[in-house]
Amino acid sequence: MFLFKTEILLGNYEVFADGFAGIDPIVNTNDASYRPMGIAMGPDGSLYISETEKGRIWKVTYKGNKNSFSDNALASMEQRKSLSHIRTPDIISDNLDKDKPVAGSKVYTVYCAACHQKNGMGDSQRFPPLGKSEWVTGDKKKLIELLMKGLDGPIEVKGKPYNNIMPQHSFLKDEEIAEVLTHIRQNFGNNESDVTKEEVALIRKNTINIR
Repeated sequence: MFLFKTEILLGNYEVFADGFAGIDPIVNTNDASYRPMGIAMGPDGSLYISETEKGRIWKVTYKGNKNSFSDNALASMEQRKSLSHIRTPDIISDNLDKDKPVAGSKVYTVYCAACHQKNGMGDSQRFPPLGKSEWVTGDKKKLIELLMKGLDGPIEVKGKPYNNIMPQHSFLKDEEIAEVLTHIRQNFGNNESDVTKEEVALIRKNTINIR
């Protein structure tokens, strides 16, 4: 059993299945070979992990006895926890793109395209489209707050229901948020007004619970 407090794991844990992405470190989620998205437990206690890119399913069965592991094996297990794709990431220092020049399309590629796709049309199942979306072309204040605070729970986009988690992106600079929102409001079949960094700064200042 894992206990979490403010997204930080409390207590001991063991790494029993990893390496799904096929690369380390992961600079962009688009680079991952596989992206696990679902997990279920079978009647025998085995875990079944499914992924979204190629439709692959892994069966994970634990048969080891930690008490019989050698000292070297135990040390190796602890060392593995320090790998960048396993340890608790730092949202700023672990962003390998943070020092590169950014513009709307660059920010979109790094933070948005993996879910909403490069063409902005989503995947028709879990992640909604941005093209002609009322959430994108409508109230700018609502759109800015959505990107800053994230979203969790059922919504409707273009008459279709979606129920997934969109993480908050308040770690982005005001200029970056303005650029990426302007990008999606003026691409993918959209033709709306710019979002300015001044508008973002004002909403950040007046909205609580935004880091």
